[in-house]
Amino acid sequence: GGTGLLWSIVWFLFAFDSPERHPRISAEEREFILKSLQAERQANHGTSIPWRHVWTCMPLWAINVAMFCSGWGFYVLLTSLPTYMSTVLHYEMQQNGLLSALPYLAGWVFTVAGGMAADALRIRGLLSITAIRKVATTLGLAVPSLCLVASGFVGCNHLLAVSFLTLSVAFGAFTTAGCGINQLDIAPQYAGVLLGISNTFNNLPGFLAPTLTGYLTEHDTLKEWHMVFFISAAINMFGALFYLVFGSGKQQSWAREGGLEEGA
Repeated sequence: GGTGLLWSIVWFLFAFDSPERHPRISAEEREFILKSLQAERQANHGTSIPWRHVWTCMPLWAINVAMFCSGWGFYVLLTSLPTYMSTVLHYEMQQNGLLSALPYLAGWVFTVAGGMAADALRIRGLLSITAIRKVATTLGLAVPSLCLVASGFVGCNHLLAVSFLTLSVAFGAFTTAGCGINQLDIAPQYAGVLLGISNTFNNLPGFLAPTLTGYLTEHDTLKEWHMVFFISAAINMFGALFYLVFGSGKQQSWAREGGLEEGA
């Protein structure tokens, strides 16, 4: 709540309705922004969305599946990690709060590092866009899958359990540089629409995963939690394999300018 209030104050101080009303930008910057917006409006004028091609595009479905699987592992830990640490690992409340936050701090670091690494590989021409997206997505799904499986074999070893769960969230952040940005590669003209679709798939586990977790952990036993982690691991691995087969970093023919005169 306090962070949200602070952000609101900053937003009211620095955000304005339009470039013309912003008092702290130079005339050159204002002109550049207005010209860019004008060019964007002209490019999008009269453009209809080719829905038939969108819904039958396998590279997009690869993104959707990978985003769903990534979201499953993320939401399982986001909603259930404090409970697991309290009821199974028996951490005190203060320790629980600090250790539950640790995976997401690591995830933030890996998100930035993954983006920088992907950009470096692309700029230097070391890997194709398709290869970069597949490597990042595989790291972001397969490695967390292995970590979740490993966490099921450490019993109540606190250090190893927390370490594997932290690594699971951290490596999961690599999907940001993979399937998380892949819409811009396959259909830049419709990237906003595609991102909306993919983000819907990504957030479906937000209510599905906690519901299943609650059903499986009725007694909060170690065996029940292992089942939760193993199911998440299987879902993650399926997403990695599906994306490896059907994912692509190439712009689709239907998304090229002039490729379709009318939306299908």
